[in-house]
Amino acid sequence: MHIMKNKTQIQIAAEAGITQGHLSKIMSGKANPTMRVLKKIAKSNRISIASLIKKIEKSCITPTSQIAKGNVAKGKTELDRG
Repeated sequence: MHIMKNKTQIQIAAEAGITQGHLSKIMSGKANPTMRVLKKIAKSNRISIASLIKKIEKSCITPTSQIAKGNVAKGKTELDRG
């Protein structure tokens, strides 16, 4: 799924500092991103986090209710390693 029509997942992932695979899992509801990752994805697309969450929910077979409720992962991500 494209978050924005003029960008690919690879471009969005690179701008957000995550792998395309991780972005794909986030967009399919199979990964719970940290707020930091959500902010970076939203910023790379010039949309709000709320708009991003709506797009994720629309693209998921199972709604990402945990993200929508603010229950994002508290563990470290690829962005936090370094």
